[in-house]
Amino acid sequence: MQDFFVAFAGQTVQIRFDSRRVGSFLTLLFGDMQSFDPACSPASVLDVTVGKDDIGRLMLVENGEFCAAGALGVSFAAVVFDRVMFHLLRDTGGGVALHTGAVARDRRVLLIPGQSGAGKSTLTAWLCSRGFTYLTDELVFLPAAEPRTHSFTRPLHIKPGAREAVKAMLAGGDVFEDDHGMIVPHRAINPSFHPVESPPSVLLFPTYRMGASLMVERLSPARAGALLMACDVNGRNLADHGFGQLMAVARSAPAYRLVYGGFDGLEVTIAALLPASLDRP
Repeated sequence: MQDFFVAFAGQTVQIRFDSRRVGSFLTLLFGDMQSFDPACSPASVLDVTVGKDDIGRLMLVENGEFCAAGALGVSFAAVVFDRVMFHLLRDTGGGVALHTGAVARDRRVLLIPGQSGAGKSTLTAWLCSRGFTYLTDELVFLPAAEPRTHSFTRPLHIKPGAREAVKAMLAGGDVFEDDHGMIVPHRAINPSFHPVESPPSVLLFPTYRMGASLMVERLSPARAGALLMACDVNGRNLADHGFGQLMAVARSAPAYRLVYGGFDGLEVTIAALLPASLDRP
């Protein structure tokens, strides 16, 4: 067995694997998060192995207990993502972890918070195709002790309904695709990658509705704070569930609700919303 380590927000998960094919799969999923700190004991140990009873079938074992099995594909990748993030965040304190996309321009960070299905991954991909730097489509950690954004830089996970729209944005490179969607290495959309850890400058809460007209609404700090609380994934570990820190974020960065049904007019709309924050150094 070989070891692969994923580090985030001060926690590490150890993944043991038994073949080159699985190692390549893990590198696709977590290559930007791979790290090993000998002073940090892993929060959990996962095994991802090729089962002996079914060629191509993978087995996921958590701390010695069977968790899941499936073909090497998008659905199994989603399970691995979920379990790794669960163990990374299970005991994480010292700041707030948010379910959000994130991109940057001119070292200023735009957060795109939302629940699954809100369209944040597709919007994140589109922004990267327009020159924004990719940070994540899933998760950020905001340390309480310092004003910075720590992004979980995984590949984009695109659902089947957005597949063709995202394919049109690709700049090259291989993607991992099956009937359940696509896993898109972010460099396939925006090859130039420069990690940015600045505090959030803008909050954009998206809602995708097929055929909907483009609509933007400025949000009050109170409303933005409430929406951020709905995206808080480690509040159970914090004394106030992260409320104080998230309200401070909501007061420091302008927030907008965005409803969109396509990309027509979106570039002009976002440029009008964010010129001072994102287009000028």
